[in-house]
Amino acid sequence: MPESRLQFQSFEWLDVANPTSEVLNKLAEQYQLHPTSVQDCLQPEHLPKFEMIEDVGFVVLRAYDPDCAKEADSVQELTRKIAIFYSERFVISIHRQDQPFMTALLEKWKKRKINDPVLTPEHVLIDILNEVVLSYQSPIMSCLGAIELFEAEIFHTSTQRKFRINKGYYVKRKVSVFKHMLRATREPVNRILVNAEAILVPHFQNISEQIDQQSYYASDIEDSMNSLLNLHVSLQGQRTNEASRRTNEVMRVLTIFSCFFLPINFIASIYGMNFEHMPEIKDPFGYWYALAFMATVSLVIFMWFRRKGWLKKADLRDSE
Repeated sequence: MPESRLQFQSFEWLDVANPTSEVLNKLAEQYQLHPTSVQDCLQPEHLPKFEMIEDVGFVVLRAYDPDCAKEADSVQELTRKIAIFYSERFVISIHRQDQPFMTALLEKWKKRKINDPVLTPEHVLIDILNEVVLSYQSPIMSCLGAIELFEAEIFHTSTQRKFRINKGYYVKRKVSVFKHMLRATREPVNRILVNAEAILVPHFQNISEQIDQQSYYASDIEDSMNSLLNLHVSLQGQRTNEASRRTNEVMRVLTIFSCFFLPINFIASIYGMNFEHMPEIKDPFGYWYALAFMATVSLVIFMWFRRKGWLKKADLRDSE
């Protein structure tokens, strides 16, 4: 269980990673933490929230996990929970896995606490909140870049890669999770802002503005992704209809040819019988009679098709 402790002039910051229930119970007893809040620390699926119990504030945040799987698309898979207890005497941050930005913050505050004697727990809380919100910036920008690539793949411009709808689905799901987590984070920030020191209010307002900005990008990407998915489905349907229309045109042409040759084949099959006593078998003009009969039948069929309008040039143009 990695643990880091920073001692400031008026308070201490304790950062604990992957604690056991026994460790959490000891912390609750030592710092007089409320049991229900400690129970929330053990629930990995808990969403962002804020509550104030006596003089101890309890904040649950969810930060983007840069080590998540490529196919991750749920809150639990894409984000990691950070629970924070704070009062005038302490800041306790609890998380199951090491967070790179938490390690960087600890290093930053190790140096800063020496030169800044007027620090308060809210200064630390502001930094943690800010880093949690900023953790979504990189994946959101990555999704924005994916949108441009998907457009090129759908329209086959500047790339030979084909768009796969499952890739678009994962981007849409990820952005949707980011948007909901950012909106859920706004409530704790606003509630902390109400009781914040006047000098720190601009910092919390800046965090709130960053949340709005990231939420706007996430919503815009989600709308664009929905449009691209609908466009892809429409284009696929259009291509399928085009292929079906071409197949129908081929079958139409073959059917017309068969209509002409079927009666001709029937006549040829009759005169191809090997019976001895056939009426025209010894007629010197029998061959020409048969050809004339075939030509007449073909002409009648042609005239009938023209009368029905099945051979008009306009119909052929419409089917092309």
